[in-house]
Amino acid sequence: MHGMASLAQPARGHSLPLAAIVLPALCVAAFVFLIATRPQVPGDAVQAAALDSVLLWNSILPRSVLALVAGAALGLSGTLLQRVLRNPIADASTLGIASGAELAMTAALSFSPLLIGPSREIVAFGGGLGAVAIVLALSWRRGLNPVTVALSGMIVSMIAAALSVTLILARGEYAMSIYIWGAGSLSQQDWDGVITLAPRLALGFVAALILIRPLRILTLDDSSARSLGLALHMARFAVLALAVWLAASVTSEVGVIGFLGLAAPAIARLLGARSTGSLMIAAPLTGAALLFLTDCLTQILGPGFTDLAPTGAATALLGGPLLLFLLPRVHSVSAVAAQSTQALRRLSKPITALAMLSAAILLLFALFLTLGPSDDGWHMATGVLFTDLLPFRLPRTLVAASAGGMLAAAGFIMQRVTGNPIASPEVLGISSGAGAGLTVALFLFGFPSPVIMLLAMALGALAAFGAMIAISARAQFSPERMLLAGVGIGALQWQSSRWCSRRATCAVTSCSPGFRARPIARVLLKPGRQ
Repeated sequence: MHGMASLAQPARGHSLPLAAIVLPALCVAAFVFLIATRPQVPGDAVQAAALDSVLLWNSILPRSVLALVAGAALGLSGTLLQRVLRNPIADASTLGIASGAELAMTAALSFSPLLIGPSREIVAFGGGLGAVAIVLALSWRRGLNPVTVALSGMIVSMIAAALSVTLILARGEYAMSIYIWGAGSLSQQDWDGVITLAPRLALGFVAALILIRPLRILTLDDSSARSLGLALHMARFAVLALAVWLAASVTSEVGVIGFLGLAAPAIARLLGARSTGSLMIAAPLTGAALLFLTDCLTQILGPGFTDLAPTGAATALLGGPLLLFLLPRVHSVSAVAAQSTQALRRLSKPITALAMLSAAILLLFALFLTLGPSDDGWHMATGVLFTDLLPFRLPRTLVAASAGGMLAAAGFIMQRVTGNPIASPEVLGISSGAGAGLTVALFLFGFPSPVIMLLAMALGALAAFGAMIAISARAQFSPERMLLAGVGIGALQWQSSRWCSRRATCAVTSCSPGFRARPIARVLLKPGRQ
């Protein structure tokens, strides 16, 4: 690979042995505190004691073990991805694997609910593998350059998320629960999740040990790896398939746990893990500890029997800042956005092209206002029918045209200011900031006025823009640094808005505040359920 990334430098001294003591101690202390402070079941003393025992053995304990297993699987998956791609910010979230798996499961549940039962892991694996294949295809010509891989993953994630939302809106009676489940909740009512994931983690760890020699060789450059007799493409595909399978298994079982595969290897390296073998052990243990601690905190800080936030959303809130922290350690030999907009090919006859474009827009405008389906086929509305349709179609068409023009103007200004031909409000995280601001306003005020909604969106967009500028200023506003900063900010705010949306949805649906029930989709996705 031509693009190389510098990994975070490990800490010196005795950090790893110290962490090996501190992290388990924190996990034990958090679990003991959770058990000691858990709410008591009201009612008759005998019945309350029986229910409390049921909650302990069938909810709290399996949930804790599942957090350890899922965290270890994601930590191992992130380590494999970062090693095989030589990219310190490679993860199921940044490569689009989680979004691809969620899209596949949303589509399966929308069009064939029976398909999502026992085969949900296969569906998730296919979606994740398809997403990472697209990412690698987009970045292959640049030698899997770390910056190009990250940007390609962002694009694939955005497209997959948009398609998932489209399916949910089109077939919400089937797929709305997928959106709630996608926030990543570890709530359990039995040991099925542990029984499902634990053998997969064991198999994945054994397979990783078998692949440890190719992984060590893959840390070298391509020519050195070939000289040692390694079949590069086959080795990369085997490691990628294993990493995607581990991440897809966790996603199919508990939903999207954001950025844990990014955080666990990074923290393990900072604590002193240097070699491939030590990372294979330290990263899964770190991931298990991080997810366990996060899950305990969401339960401890939550009111009553409810969680403060879905565990997946809570881990993702940590992933955005961590991604921004790791950006200075991503060094690319072939910069992504070294060209300016002046380098793009110019039209030989711009006036003619503009006239043709204007004529096409006017024709489409006329068709949108007059053409439509009826019981006996498609017809052009004329006369009284056109007059009746005009109040409904004209405002919508004008609003769509105005919104498109404003977004185009915003993208043009950003491309000129940054000197980056692919800069836009979506790519730089500004649209995510506006959406997060609107979600927070809806969550806080319930039914805010238009003024409050506009103010919240403006503040969210300004906050995202300010954070992106502050981060990029340290790199002299390097175009690729601005894009990656937008990735981190957008991911952070998207998960924040998703958490608020889930809480708002549960507030107006059947999610009871008095019990840590599994998300609706967790029951729907259980084998045998229809």
